[in-house]
Amino acid sequence: MSGSVSEIRPGVWKIRVSCGFRADGRRRYLTRTIRGGKREAKAVCAELTIESNRLRLRAGDLDADTLAAWLALWMASRRAMVSAHTLETQARAIRLHIAPNIGAVKLRQLSGTGLSVFYADLIAGGLAPASVHAVHALLHTALKQAQRDGLIADNPTDFANLPKRRRTEAEVPSHDDIARVLAANAGRWEATAILVLLATGIRRGECVGLCWRDLDLEAGQMRVERNVQVIGGQLAVLPPKSEAGRRKVQIPETLVAHLKDYRRRQLECMMGEGVRPEDDIDFPSMRWGLQRPSTFGWAIKAAGARASILLSPHMLRHRFATDMLLGSVDVRIAQSRLGHAKAETTRNIYQHVIECAQQGATDIVSEVLGRVTSGTHSGHT
Repeated sequence: MSGSVSEIRPGVWKIRVSCGFRADGRRRYLTRTIRGGKREAKAVCAELTIESNRLRLRAGDLDADTLAAWLALWMASRRAMVSAHTLETQARAIRLHIAPNIGAVKLRQLSGTGLSVFYADLIAGGLAPASVHAVHALLHTALKQAQRDGLIADNPTDFANLPKRRRTEAEVPSHDDIARVLAANAGRWEATAILVLLATGIRRGECVGLCWRDLDLEAGQMRVERNVQVIGGQLAVLPPKSEAGRRKVQIPETLVAHLKDYRRRQLECMMGEGVRPEDDIDFPSMRWGLQRPSTFGWAIKAAGARASILLSPHMLRHRFATDMLLGSVDVRIAQSRLGHAKAETTRNIYQHVIECAQQGATDIVSEVLGRVTSGTHSGHT
């Protein structure tokens, strides 16, 4: 490795250190311009020489000088590693947030301070802290690979300051509100869908992908094996979000009775129209095919509106989780029923519910102690 220090004007020095070759065979340099004396310039040259030795660039490496160029290469390398839905989500984050703002920055010029400013700008632009954390996680993983490949010496995301997450408690409809919604939608398919969501806590896409062959009504069991998503504008039937998402769920007798009645009415309607729903779907579209998850969500929202109540599939999932945790169900069982990959995820999302359950347990213990100590005298006997 060789370096040069030159004074381009009085008190301004340009330092350049060779560090290998580009993909096209041209030599690559690390450069920096500083103000000061020759001693300071030589010190910076020594620092760049150390950095160039750490970069380990090799002849023939693919050239990805800018962040946008590296992310394009990194995304292409992940096509066989992650789901199509994850790729689309990450590509959207790069397109909307990263590329327009810092995509042109060279990899080695990225810094923790620069990324901190970038995150602050995203917050100022209205992006939620949770979304900024998702952008940070994407950058951290991508730049960690760049570090492994020798394109950067350190991962700048390790030195960035992230905005604090706003802890917001999920909206949970009351049981009375849900009863009013069910009464306003009696005889409609939405009422059965609401009961399924309330009794199982499955996700919107999982409910859309539910088929009758997934239900064993005699045994009171439901298999969750599909998650319907929109990829590239087209419906895609995918596995659940994680391996833990593929699960068996026990369903109560009350729901079994509702499902049997709903199935009977659905078959009568099918016979009347002379059609058969594709793949025996529980909650098909008007044309008996798969519904879009967004269409299903709007249908549940419309069902709530008939009773002047705000409702969504996700709110019903929160209601299910809240009922379990307040009913002293172990967090690990709740994790399994909700299809979370880790119990930590369940704890983080429903921390406020767990705290309420803990207080309830304390109240019960306090009541027990009050009973067993009534009539006793203080002091020693």
